[in-house]
Amino acid sequence: MKHRREFIKTTSTAVLALGMAPVTATAAQRRVVSRRRIASLAQLHCADFAEQLGTSFHVTGPSGAISSLLLADAEDLSAQYGGENFSLSFRGALDRPLSSGTYVFEHRNLGAFGMFIAPMRSDGRNAHYEAVFNRLT
Repeated sequence: MKHRREFIKTTSTAVLALGMAPVTATAAQRRVVSRRRIASLAQLHCADFAEQLGTSFHVTGPSGAISSLLLADAEDLSAQYGGENFSLSFRGALDRPLSSGTYVFEHRNLGAFGMFIAPMRSDGRNAHYEAVFNRLT
């Protein structure tokens, strides 16, 4: 009888601990998300990005993998095409290439937002990416 009670006590504790693990992990995720300031990409303009040239953006893909991209250029194309048009150029590590797609970008001053980027080229040291904005005004 003593062994049965020990078994029930041990397995109950283990089941309870395993059952609480996802709750604890979810709570930890919520804390991280709540610290992140969500920004509306529609409210960010070329000048906002130009002020952040040379700074890093943490980029999270669908798999949850995080990369760091450096904002290399913010080119205002509005005069050339009308409306609000601009492109952003980023540099990243060659060993972590990103494919075309929408990623979550996080920046300490701009907040977090989803943005579509496409790979442009590689110069042997860095991978280069671009995001293009064409907004009718």
